[in-house]
Amino acid sequence: MMARLGAVGLCYGYRALGSALMAMPLAYAIGGSVAGHPRGDAVLWDRGGIWLLEALRLSQASLGPALVQGGALGVVVALGWLLPLGGLMAVHGAERPSLATSLGRAAAKLPMLSVLFGVFLLIQALALAFFIGIGRLVAAPTATGDVLGLVLPVLCLPVWLAIVALHDATRVAAILGDRGYASALDVGWLLLAARPGRTALALLWRALVGVAVLFGAGWLTLSTLQGGRDALALVVVIDQLALLAIVLLRASWIGWLAAELPVTTAGIAEGAR
Repeated sequence: MMARLGAVGLCYGYRALGSALMAMPLAYAIGGSVAGHPRGDAVLWDRGGIWLLEALRLSQASLGPALVQGGALGVVVALGWLLPLGGLMAVHGAERPSLATSLGRAAAKLPMLSVLFGVFLLIQALALAFFIGIGRLVAAPTATGDVLGLVLPVLCLPVWLAIVALHDATRVAAILGDRGYASALDVGWLLLAARPGRTALALLWRALVGVAVLFGAGWLTLSTLQGGRDALALVVVIDQLALLAIVLLRASWIGWLAAELPVTTAGIAEGAR
């Protein structure tokens, strides 16, 4: 139990630190424009956005490099995220390994996790591009065409979620079952295909709660920031609580996959006899 809590805490800490690092170049680029203001960065959140627009205008020359730096840091953070995420998966092993042992297993699988990450990211991008392309092809200057042009890209969402589910199931099978690429993908696919309804429900309710958390945190953030400098500390608390909730939802989903994995592997073994 303590190992799982430690894994969740590690994932939360990594996401919090990674988010701060990714935002830092842009924060410096924009924040420098209002550094001399008596109210500091708080003016960027005033009603009407006058100071925010002015800060963006003054920071035009540095916005490009800041976005490039933030993007480069994002790639590094995304790859580094595979280690704590893999540790969170490994800690669900039947023998209840320690956090250190779980991280060791994740580190051993890091090359495989990196390849899977790249492959599934490409598949998601291609799926999104496909649905957007179809939406543009059927779009026409009519009411029906406008509706189809909006609906078809939205249909990509269940496909995208299915790809996410397969990706996570494959990673869980690879780490908990110590499997290679083909075997892990096979187990991951069978895990989802054997219980499509339960899997969809397990992923969907967590995704919906996550979206609600993000929208709720965004609304609270915008409402709170109207209070000025004194409200910034409260905004940080709100955002961190939202981040913790997202990590807990992620851990819950991984725990569900880990619990389903023995049933799937037992079915494979029975079928092989």
